[in-house]
Amino acid sequence: MNKTGRLARFIDGARDAGPKNSGPVFYAAVGGVVFLLLNIGALVLLTINYEHDRAADAVCHEHLVPNGDLNGCDFAGDHLTHRDLTNADLTNTHLAYANLSGTDLTEADLTGADLTRATLVSVTWHNTTCPDGTVTSRIPCGT
Repeated sequence: MNKTGRLARFIDGARDAGPKNSGPVFYAAVGGVVFLLLNIGALVLLTINYEHDRAADAVCHEHLVPNGDLNGCDFAGDHLTHRDLTNADLTNTHLAYANLSGTDLTEADLTGADLTRATLVSVTWHNTTCPDGTVTSRIPCGT
């Protein structure tokens, strides 16, 4: 189930809990975001806290090189312009809203990566594996 489906499911669960419950209704971590639903009387509050693991982030940034192992790294919203990521392992990497303009993704593997609204201007696509597993050499993944 995707993130949106999970969020909708636990919001519905909080609604079903009714006003008799107070305190935490549900807690979940989805993609680095912590959701805490509280039911206070008839009011349901949704608190969202972004957990940012700086140590993991530093390790990932050290591997922003050709042949780098970036599997599962979180670069959402980052500026990764004009990088040489040839043959990089970007599987399951979070690149939503990232700026990849001018980046060389020759033979990179983006299987399962999240490219939602990423900036892909002048990216080099040559034998690049897209998030859906297709291979492209001329057009951006997802178009």
